Amino acid sequence: MNPIQSSAIDLVEFVYDLDVDEDDWVSSLLEAGLPLLDHGYGVVGTTYVRPNQGGMPFPTKFYQSAGPDDLTARVLSASTLANQDVLREINRSGVVTTLSETVQRYPEGTPELAEFQKHLAGAKDMLALTAVDPNGIGLSVVAPLSDVTKLTGRERELWQMIGTHLVSGFRLRRGILEARDSRSEGSALPHGAEAVVDPKSFAVTEAVGRAREGAGQFLREAAIHVDRARGRLRKEQPEVALEIWKGLVEGRWSLVDWFDTDGRRYVLANPNPPRMRDPRGLSERENQVCTYACLGESNKLISYRLGLSQSKVSTTLRSVMRKLGVQTRAQLVEKLRAFPSSD
Repeated sequence: MNPIQSSAIDLVEFVYDLDVDEDDWVSSLLEAGLPLLDHGYGVVGTTYVRPNQGGMPFPTKFYQSAGPDDLTARVLSASTLANQDVLREINRSGVVTTLSETVQRYPEGTPELAEFQKHLAGAKDMLALTAVDPNGIGLSVVAPLSDVTKLTGRERELWQMIGTHLVSGFRLRRGILEARDSRSEGSALPHGAEAVVDPKSFAVTEAVGRAREGAGQFLREAAIHVDRARGRLRKEQPEVALEIWKGLVEGRWSLVDWFDTDGRRYVLANPNPPRMRDPRGLSERENQVCTYACLGESNKLISYRLGLSQSKVSTTLRSVMRKLGVQTRAQLVEKLRAFPSSD
């Protein structure tokens, strides 16, 4: 189940392609992911949103690429066998797991794996990749597997990197659409971007808003890394390519291609921070690091998600704990429960 091959970068590249029609994006995403995900049974995707009045996120639409016509129905039928612990685990933000692993972790009240297999048209297991933000908005991908599979720590880490880009792209498109619908893109630059980077010199040629506040060097370095990932590294060292293409730049920007009317390519830095609850006294970055830490994510994964150094994540987390008067992550989780969600 090692996802590292050049098609991983092909998929990440697709995620940030703003020219793909909105109505076709998830279906096309699954199709782009088939070389990584399809084991001969097809792939199912589900999108999630949270109602305007609040409450738990819920699935809004199911998508399928390849496989038998009734694959989606079979996956849904299998999911009805799972108890609430299993469903919560599989649908938790950032989770990458297999059905067999999750059943083994929650044996009480959960049917044997063989009962699930009866619904899967010959498949023995399922990979579940949950790419949702902490507010529950995003998508999940399920791929039936031909063998009972236990992911290695490194395989899980690599799939989490891919999931980071899936939710980042999903959030980016929603943000651009919301700005368009409100007739306010937030800046005079295309798609509401806050900076434009020349893809040849990697110089920031225009900047507005937060991008004017000393972000030029971070954006330049990130654009160089993305360019390297999309070049020879994608085939020669795809694992390195995935590692250097971070989920965000400094916890705020996604980098996307844009072509002017003359067909000249530029790189846009679009604001795309994950939406977080807002405990009083914490900065935006502290909110981000704190929230992901409370979800059980490692400093390494938080670093990748936000495009921050691991040392910066550690320093930020210490600052959060000091401000909130706690000493451990467990105490931090309890403290955060006292704050109402702003979703």
